Amino acid sequence: MIKVKLHPALQKTESKVKGYIQIQYEHGLTVEKLRELLKIQIAEVGFILINGKHAKNYDVLNRGDIVEFYPIFGGG
Repeated sequence: MIKVKLHPALQKTESKVKGYIQIQYEHGLTVEKLRELLKIQIAEVGFILINGKHAKNYDVLNRGDIVEFYPIFGGG
């Protein structure tokens, strides 16, 4: 399994998910494929973490990874 945490701004459902979403692990699953599976547009994502470290769309996931998606934050 892979655990996914979505910042509330990226959650598509009316009832916001607290905690993690569990996704079945598939060999060769990338961050990009996971993002598409979750129906998150690339333009909505500011940064991604895998196990607390900065990640890229092309990174391949491993069983047990924790992936976090965060929106683009504004301000200055």
